Amino acid sequence: MATLLLCIGLVTLSRAQVAFIKHDSLYISNIGKNGLERPIRVCRVWPTRSGESTDVQWTSDGQLALVHNVDTYQHRRYGLTRNQDISSLWLVKPQANQQPVWVVQGNSIALCPDHNTVSYCTSSLDGDTWLFDIKSHTSRLVGHHWTNFIWSDDGKIVAFIALDRPQDFSQSVEIRTYPEMHLIRKLEPIVNPCDLKFSPDSKQLAIHYHLSRPLTGHTVVSVHGDSISLPKQPDQYAPAIINGWSPNGKWIACEWRTVDPNNDGSWNRCRIGLSSSDGTQCKELGLGFAPAYSKDGESILYLTDHRTGCRWNGNDLVMQSVRGGPIKTLATNVLAFAVRRNIALKKLQ
Repeated sequence: MATLLLCIGLVTLSRAQVAFIKHDSLYISNIGKNGLERPIRVCRVWPTRSGESTDVQWTSDGQLALVHNVDTYQHRRYGLTRNQDISSLWLVKPQANQQPVWVVQGNSIALCPDHNTVSYCTSSLDGDTWLFDIKSHTSRLVGHHWTNFIWSDDGKIVAFIALDRPQDFSQSVEIRTYPEMHLIRKLEPIVNPCDLKFSPDSKQLAIHYHLSRPLTGHTVVSVHGDSISLPKQPDQYAPAIINGWSPNGKWIACEWRTVDPNNDGSWNRCRIGLSSSDGTQCKELGLGFAPAYSKDGESILYLTDHRTGCRWNGNDLVMQSVRGGPIKTLATNVLAFAVRRNIALKKLQ
C-alpha cells in the first residue's frame, strides 16, 4: 500500500468543521444545526481506481493532510513487489485551486504535532525510519527496521513497529520518548501488529494484531505499565476496531462487525459502537464505519450505506448524537472525511 500525503494550510473558519472527499475534490465546511454550511472546494484529489484510496486528516494546527494509498500488489505497473510502498509528501496553500508542492518521498509518512517534522520509512519490509525537517529540508536517521511511526497528541511520545525479524510475521511494538528516543516499553513480539493509536492523554496505546481469520480487533495497552484491556462490546460482534477516543478520553468510538457465517475472516454488517474507557459501559449507534467524534464530543460522524454499514465507495457522511436518536445526512457520495478537533500543544523542546 502506498501513501501520498498532502498538507493544506491553516483554515480560518472558527466553528466546528469537517473536511471530506467527494468524487475527485476535497471540501471543507462548517457544521451547522441544519447540516453543512456552504462547503468550500479546496483542491482536486486523485480519482479512485481499483486498489487505490485517499484519506484526509486535520493536523493539530488546523492544516489538512491527504493520504493517497496505492496497493502495489494490484499495481504492478509501479515495478514493485508486494508490500512495498510509495509515499510522497506535498504541501498546498489554504486557498482554492492551488497546485501541490512536493516535499519528500518515503513510506509510512506521518506528521509530528510540531508541524515541521515528518517521519518516513525507506521500505515497509526492512527499511530505516528517517525524520525530515520541512523548514531546513534535511533528514536524519532515527532507527533501523522501524515502521508505522506515530506521535502522541502532545508530541512527547512515539510508538512504532520494530521489525526485529523483517521476514517474520511476529514483530514488536516499541514506545519511546521524543525527541530523546529513550525506551519506555517494548512489547513482546506478536503476529502482525498494525494501526497504532494513542489516547488523548498519551497513557494508552491501541494496537491491532491483524490476522486473516478469524477477525481480530484492537487491544489497549498501558504506555507506562503492564495493563491490557479490550473495548467492551456486545458478545455478538467480532473484536472491536478502535477509531479514536472522545475529546475528554472517557469514551472510545469503535466499529462493531458481524462475522459473515460463510467466512470467519470477513463480515457482512458493521455498526458504530461506543465503549467507555474504563470498560464498564457500551452504546450501540447506527450502521456504518469510520466513526469520529465532533469537536465538543456530543456527536459522532461516520460513513454509511444505510443498509449494511460496510465499506463501499461513495457512502453518505452522517451525524448522530452520542446518546443515539435520529441520523442526519451531511453529504452524499463521500469517500473519506475528518473532523477538526483543536489540540492544545506545549512547545516541543
